[in-house]
Amino acid sequence: MEVSGEAADLVMKEGVQISEEAIKLLARGAKNLAALLYALAKDQKKLYGKVNMNRLLSEQRPIEVLPLRTEDFDEFKRRAKKVGLLFSTILDKKGDEPYLEILTNIDHLSQANYILEQMGYQPRQLEDVQPKKEQTPAQPEPSLQKQRSGLTQGPISTNEEKQPVRGRLAALRAAAERTRPEPQRELEHIR
Repeated sequence: MEVSGEAADLVMKEGVQISEEAIKLLARGAKNLAALLYALAKDQKKLYGKVNMNRLLSEQRPIEVLPLRTEDFDEFKRRAKKVGLLFSTILDKKGDEPYLEILTNIDHLSQANYILEQMGYQPRQLEDVQPKKEQTPAQPEPSLQKQRSGLTQGPISTNEEKQPVRGRLAALRAAAERTRPEPQRELEHIR
């Protein structure tokens, strides 16, 4: 019997098993690290530039809409990255309108106005939310003057009074088109 040969085999066998376990642990760790890096990259918060609408809505801040001519969009995008503006766009793909709408929240409105002023557009000002004192309070409808407990049902409205949603939407779009001025560039005098 050779004892030294068995001891050498036992040491080699243990060394191989330890190295196998180390390689398995390293592979599992690399897999978990890759999954973690992928999750972080996917959830990356973009701080400026063009983002999708969900990113703007996730901040839960009021959104302002700014009109912009389509041919000026590339320059606007380039300047927005320099200034650090976070924005989204709406483009009517069905219509042949020469402008698109830039959406940004109120926090970034001053930056958007700065860019639009540099490009020759009129800046959009924030409306004050203070109510006017001259207006009289709205008179409640006669049907709402009586207080109801909720146990009795009011008169059911007929379908003749209600307009279909698409009809109301078309009427609102037409009214918005009439009231929205087309964005104009100011002529700059270059000496």
